[in-house]
Amino acid sequence: MNSFFHFTNPIILIVSGKDSLRYLQARLTNNILELDDNQSVYAACLSPQGKTGALFYVTKISNEEFILTTLSGDEENVIRSLSCFIVADQVTISSLSNTHQLIYITKKAFDSNSISIKDNDFLIFNNRFNTESIDLLISNKNIEEISKQLININELSENEFNLNRILSKLPEFNFEIKEDSLFIESQRYDAISNTKGCYAGQEVVERVLAKGKPPAVISAFKVDNIHDLSVGDSIYTADKDVAGTILSYAYSKTDTYFYARVKQKYIDNSIYLLIKEELVSSQCF
Repeated sequence: MNSFFHFTNPIILIVSGKDSLRYLQARLTNNILELDDNQSVYAACLSPQGKTGALFYVTKISNEEFILTTLSGDEENVIRSLSCFIVADQVTISSLSNTHQLIYITKKAFDSNSISIKDNDFLIFNNRFNTESIDLLISNKNIEEISKQLININELSENEFNLNRILSKLPEFNFEIKEDSLFIESQRYDAISNTKGCYAGQEVVERVLAKGKPPAVISAFKVDNIHDLSVGDSIYTADKDVAGTILSYAYSKTDTYFYARVKQKYIDNSIYLLIKEELVSSQCF
């Protein structure tokens, strides 16, 4: 479907300076050295304990300039985490969150409607929901013009966007991937390179990958029919043991979908919701 979605509170950062490439390569989980100009990759910054500082979509503008976006979170904490190993490096991290806005749009909608942007705005090619798409990074002064160009394109509601996100099985920071959880629980292996040099948290990531057993995993589930859910609700085994917690949810016209953090000991169990004191079966997909 030709569609777009206007993010409400994204964090948009620009990392610049002559040491930017070297610093990001050492700081992030993915191989930034492999990027050509205008290419992008998912990468996380971690604590030495393997916990998540942020999951970024990193776009290389040049060896000395990168744009990093994440869909949610506390910007002050995110910048603090990203910059915590800057010592003598010539690297500057600046926020664009108050001067720019981020809009997701399917590539087909962008092309077929001949969307045009100003020279000081950016096209960031993405593959959200495992389909060809673009993130438009638009300065505030140009947002009215872009809005006019989008008027005939279907705008996704927050529920529709989150449903697509759950169906794609790509959890995001800070919706499902929390600061206090191990990043490897997210199963976002697309954001991890096993062939690059060292980075903070690598020892924890490699140890968990070798054992194959993080303390919990973030998984996507479907439940037949519509059920009222809340973030933080428990999920259960058939014996009514608490197996984990709901992290986010969305609805199709007929069914309920959710992400949950499932404790390792219950990963192979059937998972249930407790609705009006009755267990309702869910399907992991």
